[in-house]
Amino acid sequence: MNTLSRRSGVLLDVARLDYELARRGATQRDLAKIAGVPEVTISRGRHGRHLRESTLRRLTTALLEMPVLAGAELLIRNEPVAVSGIARTKKTGAGSADGSSQKKTAGRAEHRQAAKRMEGRTSATSAE
Repeated sequence: MNTLSRRSGVLLDVARLDYELARRGATQRDLAKIAGVPEVTISRGRHGRHLRESTLRRLTTALLEMPVLAGAELLIRNEPVAVSGIARTKKTGAGSADGSSQKKTAGRAEHRQAAKRMEGRTSATSAE
């Protein structure tokens, strides 16, 4: 059996973990309890800390024990996609349901216009 040294460990695919937890209607706390690991271990893994292979085994075993909610995939917005070995999430729609991305774009445009107006006032004042 090929095991990893304690120092190298493994990195969690956070997007995939989120997706799998969402499919099961579970939280990080639920997973930690079933896996028998401290919740802080999962949190550290989610933030880039390497995990032991044995911890990964416990987490995957616990995930496999948790039932998938029937039809959950129909309601989950993002599904993980691997990009150059790094997990990313794939947007299934153009912007969020509440239009927040459109609001952000409009807010940026307003900010640029205000900056131009201020710039015009500054150059007019210095010309006097």
